[in-house]
Amino acid sequence: MPERTPPSPPQPPASRSSVLAAAFDALREGVVWADAQGRVVGANPAARRLLFAEDVTPPEETILGASINDLLRGAWEPGEDGEAQLRREERVLEVRFVRLEEGTCALLRDVTDAHLVREAARRERFLARVSDVFAETSALEAVLPRIAELAVPEVADWCAVDRVRDGALERVVIRHVDPAAEANAHEMARRWPPSLERSPKARSVIETREAYFAQEIPDAMLSHAAEDEDHLRALRALSLGSVIITPLVEADRVVALCTFASESERRFSGADVEMARELTRRAALALDNAFLTNEARDAEQRFRGLFETQMAPLILGDHAGNITDANDAFLHLVGYSREELEAGVIRWRALTPDEYVRLDDAALSELEQSGRFAPFEKEYIAKDGTRVPILLGGAHLGDGSRNILCYVLDLRTQRRLEEQRSRSQRALAEAAVAMTSARTLAEALQVITDAARAAIGAHQAITSMTRNQRWGQAITAVSLSERYAAYREYDTPPDGSGIYAMICERNETARMTQAELEAHPRWRGLGEHAAEHPPMRGWLAAPLVDRDGENLGLIQLSDKLDDEEFDASDEDLLVSLAHMASVSVETHVLLDALRAERDRATAASRVKDDFLAMLGHELRNPLAPMRTALELMDMGAPAFEDERRILRRQVDHMSRLVDDLLDISRITRGTLTMELAPVRLQDVIDRAIELASPLLEARSHHLTHDVDGDAWVKGDAHRLAQIASNLLTNAAKYTPPGGRVVVATRAQGERAILSVTDDGEGIAPELLPELFEAFVQRSRSFDRADGGLGLGLTIVRHLVEAMGGEVELKSEGLGAGTTALVSLPRIDPPPHAVSLAPRAPTVSTSLRVLVVDDNEDAAFLLQRALRRRGHEALVAYDGPSALELAATSPPDVALLDLGLPVMDGLELATRLRAAHPATLLVAVTGYGQQQDRERSAAAGFAHHLVKPIDLEGLLRLLGTHAAHSGSGSTA
Repeated sequence: MPERTPPSPPQPPASRSSVLAAAFDALREGVVWADAQGRVVGANPAARRLLFAEDVTPPEETILGASINDLLRGAWEPGEDGEAQLRREERVLEVRFVRLEEGTCALLRDVTDAHLVREAARRERFLARVSDVFAETSALEAVLPRIAELAVPEVADWCAVDRVRDGALERVVIRHVDPAAEANAHEMARRWPPSLERSPKARSVIETREAYFAQEIPDAMLSHAAEDEDHLRALRALSLGSVIITPLVEADRVVALCTFASESERRFSGADVEMARELTRRAALALDNAFLTNEARDAEQRFRGLFETQMAPLILGDHAGNITDANDAFLHLVGYSREELEAGVIRWRALTPDEYVRLDDAALSELEQSGRFAPFEKEYIAKDGTRVPILLGGAHLGDGSRNILCYVLDLRTQRRLEEQRSRSQRALAEAAVAMTSARTLAEALQVITDAARAAIGAHQAITSMTRNQRWGQAITAVSLSERYAAYREYDTPPDGSGIYAMICERNETARMTQAELEAHPRWRGLGEHAAEHPPMRGWLAAPLVDRDGENLGLIQLSDKLDDEEFDASDEDLLVSLAHMASVSVETHVLLDALRAERDRATAASRVKDDFLAMLGHELRNPLAPMRTALELMDMGAPAFEDERRILRRQVDHMSRLVDDLLDISRITRGTLTMELAPVRLQDVIDRAIELASPLLEARSHHLTHDVDGDAWVKGDAHRLAQIASNLLTNAAKYTPPGGRVVVATRAQGERAILSVTDDGEGIAPELLPELFEAFVQRSRSFDRADGGLGLGLTIVRHLVEAMGGEVELKSEGLGAGTTALVSLPRIDPPPHAVSLAPRAPTVSTSLRVLVVDDNEDAAFLLQRALRRRGHEALVAYDGPSALELAATSPPDVALLDLGLPVMDGLELATRLRAAHPATLLVAVTGYGQQQDRERSAAAGFAHHLVKPIDLEGLLRLLGTHAAHSGSGSTA
């Protein structure tokens, strides 16, 4: 309505009385009247309530003077009479306009309930039409356009449907009430295709699967969706009012977005949103129904196809025990025809042996309760009366009927496979056990070959070893059944050019029928050896391969029992046996190499030990006269005292070196012997100090000893003294002159402890674990100032361990000194102690002593020493000469070297004992091992002295003999 100059406030009609005013105010319908210029001059309370939708009626002054056109916008065209509808919030008002002489009157009535009824009926009609349309349409490509066609104009003025594919939108259809506007929208979609990047609301709908609704489309939303300024202007020109976006979900994924929009003068209500959602939902239901229908049809077709073509036996039956249908696999299993099935001949009870009826009844009970029964094993009776082991399971079909579908698994193959697997496992286990006892490679391979033929079931098996780079094989083991007993001596190896070589070249298994074998391009036949070779029928071969992948040979079988062909399980078993054979080959090759190496090492060790024994003997021979000469010099004038002391020290040192060499030889040979008896460690320490005192005194060491007199052990007294003196000697050697050395013994629980501690140069930590090894020394300097062979601690360890003890060295490092600890089992003190150095009383009795030694210097000096002590000494250099002297001058004592020329000392002793039984026989020799002592004792020797002998000890021995035998004469 055009603007006019507002008049002065209108006055109520003159005819309006107070009664009339009260009547207007009481009306339920609203009345609004305006003057000729369209200005509101009055409105009753009902009108004010309907227009403003407030619980409290606003005063009339709030609308007086307002434009009636603005007040009733959207419901009345100016200058026209008639009825229209006006929406106020959730209300629908019916408006009737009346032209009066003085202006316009509008009558308002609330028709919301009637409107809702009409709208509900309209929606039901629309949704029924929707369902009818989608019932005829099932494919997604057909459903999407129909959504837009149905939506316009019933739901919206605009509707666009976009396909969601690979994270992008593809416009499918757009509809509008105005064809021209629709064409414009198509052109816009072509120029500016829809984009998820420019439409965050659309992305949100896809992610949340919830509809989006905006009653007013803000300009910012258009700006975000626009690709450029032209696009923005085109969007604004559409004059859109409200928008709804709904997702179309199929198979649990969003496949399309449906966008509904209104013109600017229209606004969507909640009912419109629900209508849009319902339209989309019914489209989705149409898709799901079509999918389920297709699935059901396909499932039925698949079921019938599977049922008819299934290789596994299947049965359809009922609770009465009738078999209503079965596939060919089941009929084949029980031996009946389809005609017999259709005639009702086959019934469950007739197929089931009596002992399985109880299991069938239990299965039916389970079926009644849960709709299925767990598989169980039973047997069927076939038409020919044989029993077939099966596994039976079943369930209700689930189609509302009580039909039962049962599946049957024929267990005959499984049982056969289980038996074969069990046989294979037994064969592998037996072969493994037998191989462990095989002493040679040939025996091991024969075990494998026999096992392969027996386990797989073949008439012939051969194992061959690769012998050259042309893959020729040397036949190592042959196993043939009685059928081919005549060929058991066949041993002609292949030449390496045929199919056997292929296995070795490729290190691959082969399994062939006889036809496949003869058709193979590498098959060369048996050639000139055909008459000697057992005939072949089928072939199975597996290579022998070492851990580096190099071929060792092959194992092959032919002619399976019962005229069957080799199968995959046979191949698997042969591969396992071939692997065992390969390991055996490598093991025996390694063992052969180790045995050869051991034999070489043993031979070398024997040569070494023999050399050490011979060396000790040969070194003792020159040492004997040297020591005797020194002792003779001590008996004479005191001239050259310093020189004699030096010579004596060096002779003693060399004697210890020789003793160490011989001890280590005995240890390595295992010939070291012990004479175990109760020994007090105090006596051991006393003897050790006596032995080591020359070196301790020479280096001016201060020796302290702390000895527990109650510490007793069971051991070899002289070897214990050797242990203690070795440790004292080491302490003296590796402690600078003037140092402190402490030797101690103590009882500690069940152990007796002997310790030697010094404040010397100490031991580097990395050297501690090595010092008990042979030939290892603390210092490896070139000056060799400390001397020795590095055998002392090795001998100590072996001696201690031989007596059940342990020994260890402790040192905090270089310059921190060293402690040697020996721990031995402790015993209670015995009633009598062992004396380490028994000394016979010195008697002045002269004996006739016969000295026999092929070393003239040693014999001369020993004769001279004896004479100086008042004995009559005779000398011979060989056995015959000694016998002649003894015949003319029978000796009281004979000192015999064992290694004599012409006649050895053992034979000489035998003859002297026969001729002169009273003569005391004493062996004086460089051979000091146990077997040497045993041989001398067997020949009649009473004593066995090892060169260089201790002259004082020999003189004590002679004195003891004179005192006990009464031989000789008083000097």
